Amino acid sequence: MPTAWHNLDFNIFLLAIFLYVVSKLSPIEIIAIAFSLILSLHIKRGDKRIVKEIYRKKTKWLFCIDYLIILIPFSITCILKDSLLTAILCLLLAFIPSFFPNWHIHLKLFTHPLLLKGSYEYQNSLRILIVPYILGICASFIGLVYENNKIFLVSVLTFIYLLGITLFQKPEKQHLLLYKSANRIIFNKLKYSVGNSIVLLSPFLIISLFYQPNYFFSCIILLLISIIFLFEANCLRYIYIGNDFISIILLTTLFSVNVAALKYLSIIVISCIISLIFIKYIQLKYKDFYDRVETH
Repeated sequence: MPTAWHNLDFNIFLLAIFLYVVSKLSPIEIIAIAFSLILSLHIKRGDKRIVKEIYRKKTKWLFCIDYLIILIPFSITCILKDSLLTAILCLLLAFIPSFFPNWHIHLKLFTHPLLLKGSYEYQNSLRILIVPYILGICASFIGLVYENNKIFLVSVLTFIYLLGITLFQKPEKQHLLLYKSANRIIFNKLKYSVGNSIVLLSPFLIISLFYQPNYFFSCIILLLISIIFLFEANCLRYIYIGNDFISIILLTTLFSVNVAALKYLSIIVISCIISLIFIKYIQLKYKDFYDRVETH
């Protein structure tokens, strides 16, 4: 019983931090984060087949109820910001992933050709996100041409968030054996986060440089946000993989903290401190594992 209460307290604490960070964002940014959250939950949930077999035609409506409950705090936050229309739109988002068609197309999807060699997680993620990535580039181009900074920011941030979610997969024991030590894991993840962030965000940087040079500084901040968040997402999967909802709340909280750096640049320091804590935790957690591997 005490363990259950400790878990409940921890979850409430996480939710409180998450809602505090979200309350500091604009209504448009809240909608972007809310939609990314429920879309990632819908993609990752593993009960679709079971629910469909039990509830048949009611399945989509049950998913809608699930997502409506999740979106209520976001909607209330929008109301508190005197944006009733945004609050209504926020609730309507629950219907979008629920009514996605279940396509089963057996095609070998291509990935980004310039991703760093060996970054298989990124290559697999881009096979899933290649269409959102291309759409994001197009949307950011339209946003900058029409001097709409919000469209540009939402396009880039949504892609970064979805990439972090798709990277967040539990590492298998065989995967750990590919590395000689925990420090090697950390070095590789940092290298891939830096290199692949530069590769993936280069089109956005180039578009910004040509069409709205005054947004270029914001793009550099976005690049830093991408590097830190993707590194944190990669580290977190070696630290905690549990309940899908809690995992996504953790990732979304980390993402929201990083996004806040667009308004308060000093928050980058907090994100770096979180990354250092993750690094130390991984070193301690896997020290015994790699010591045993060396002895054998």
